[in-house]
Amino acid sequence: MGYYWGRLGREERLILALLNEDYIEAESLLANLELISFPVVFDLGGYHRILPLILKRLLDHFTPLLSEDFLHVARFLILQQMTANKLHRQELLNTSKLLTEAGFEVMLMKGISYDPEETYPRTYGDVDLLVEENKIREIVACLEEAGYEYQGSFILSREEKKDIEGQLHWNNQYQFKCPKSTQVIEVHINLFERDRIRLENLKALLDRPELFKEKRSWNEELSCYLPGTEATLMLLCLQCSLKRALYNNTFLLRHMADAAILLERGVDGDGFLRLCREGEVCYHACFSLRLYGNISGRALPEWMEKLEKELTLHERFLMKKHLKCLKNLRNSRVLRRWQYNHLAPFIIGGTLRQRLKWLWHNYVPTRVQQENRYYKFGFRKESPLIFLTYFLNPFQTAWRCFKKVFGIKRPE
Repeated sequence: MGYYWGRLGREERLILALLNEDYIEAESLLANLELISFPVVFDLGGYHRILPLILKRLLDHFTPLLSEDFLHVARFLILQQMTANKLHRQELLNTSKLLTEAGFEVMLMKGISYDPEETYPRTYGDVDLLVEENKIREIVACLEEAGYEYQGSFILSREEKKDIEGQLHWNNQYQFKCPKSTQVIEVHINLFERDRIRLENLKALLDRPELFKEKRSWNEELSCYLPGTEATLMLLCLQCSLKRALYNNTFLLRHMADAAILLERGVDGDGFLRLCREGEVCYHACFSLRLYGNISGRALPEWMEKLEKELTLHERFLMKKHLKCLKNLRNSRVLRRWQYNHLAPFIIGGTLRQRLKWLWHNYVPTRVQQENRYYKFGFRKESPLIFLTYFLNPFQTAWRCFKKVFGIKRPE
């Protein structure tokens, strides 16, 4: 399963075998069905946003081994996801057509752009559209006039959500609820935030959003531009290295499924290398592709050697530390994450203030992080009570250590 994996359960091994299309390994695991907890498979597959893919591959290759009850549930969930995806595409078309006919330039990001041909029932969140930064005020007015309701992201306070103008100097995304559905449209003016959320050095990339638009193509069916394969892969690598990452314990296997599709589609290695070099994101691209190689067990393209040569010695050292955060499908390694979070600010951090902020958050998490940690207890980031949670952190950490030492697991 690879050098960096810790001890994996049968359910985790089955998910990885199906993800990597290793049907020999999957068949050997399914030979003893009584040893596999399918509720765990469903839970992990759902968490990693690949449950429909896993179920489809089970049905395509192992139907005789599965019970009728399982087959019924699996078919229902796959059909449910396919129906949701049709609605997702329809809302994308409605919004992109609205903005295009109003004279705005619209390009799809993430989501459907990874797999526009829908080769598998992918799970989606919101619709991400990239627009021209200098047109954002007009676009907001256009959407609101058409009945879209501005919601803002969860990181914003109630006061900030009322003031879009006050976000323009740092924010890159504006969330709107569609008029006739619960679907959310995210309008982006750049690939990532310039400050506050992202503390890495992304200035070269964010100063040149036109890099992402190279080799774009018009899609008549969706009434918007689609980015080129190289730009799409670059963004996917950034998502995997920065946002849904091992170092912050939010890694998703869905990125590995998307990477497989993009690499199979064919990537111009020289073009990809030039994009990463000019955007100064070679470290993030190299890390994400190395992680894909470790998880999939597949050989990486020959141009990976050129990409890795772009890294400094410090970046190579940091990449190895980040890869070693990989433990299992539930958690990253705590000690490795601690090491990475204390090294990264000095190697890939942004300004001095951002580096210090990164180090500070290792010991004093943000109110948003505290809300996520204690949400089920009713603590909200806007409430003064959120500050009480900082006194609970040491006890929660001690309890986690206690469970680890004595092998206490949560009930399945």
